Amino acid sequence: MGKRKIRTDFEVTQLRPGIYRINEFDVANCYLVVGEERALLIDTGTGIGNIGAVVRGITSLPVDVSATHGHPDHLGGKNWFSAYYVHPDDEQMSRKISLPLRAGLLLFQGSARKKYGVGLRDLTRGDHTAQPRRMEEAHRFDLGGRTVEVYHTPGHTRGSVVLKLIEDQIVFSGDDVNPFLFLFLPGSTTVREWIPGAERILALSEGCENYCGHGTDPIPPEQIRSQIRLAKELVSRGNHFPLPLRIAKCSDFKACILYRPAHVK
Repeated sequence: MGKRKIRTDFEVTQLRPGIYRINEFDVANCYLVVGEERALLIDTGTGIGNIGAVVRGITSLPVDVSATHGHPDHLGGKNWFSAYYVHPDDEQMSRKISLPLRAGLLLFQGSARKKYGVGLRDLTRGDHTAQPRRMEEAHRFDLGGRTVEVYHTPGHTRGSVVLKLIEDQIVFSGDDVNPFLFLFLPGSTTVREWIPGAERILALSEGCENYCGHGTDPIPPEQIRSQIRLAKELVSRGNHFPLPLRIAKCSDFKACILYRPAHVK
């Protein structure tokens, strides 16, 4: 039996000229912003197939890689590149992304398996050992005619960031205002600590399109407002739930917060 071919059949959608969403088989979204001199890849997915080859099929320009946060479904493909930018608060997490960790995550991805036929055999190691570079508040990526600015918004993880494409007024918010907001994973802040970052994302998103790490549609401001209201209710109510994990649903929007009741304030 011959060697299995490494997958490159990602779904690529051009959002605007030079701006692409790379759908990693419904596991995570990665975004490529192409300027006149350089390109920026925002997140690298779980490491299914070869995202490096997909990027090179779009642009021949030098490519920087930036992570919205350090989880394995957003940095699992980092080793197709020599280096990646990550906030210092998520650097250690990003160093610990392993093949078993990525494999465990993939087991929960029903759409990837059923719709795209993705299996554990499709997880790749890459051809580099990517080195982290620190990316803090106010970091700027000058791509030539396009500028991406970094804003630190702790919540989903303590090192979560939002990247704003200034000229095109697009915000890439990772998982920090995802419709299914996870605040129970290792590295998550409390619900109270998430609120200021979410309010900042809402302000940054004014007049912009906001694309997150999962799903296809831009995040509407109404969803973020609804989740902020829900979070404030949870904080004021406190911990009155006996189980270790709870799902709280917004009453006026199709969105929710998954959190640990003991980790609200």
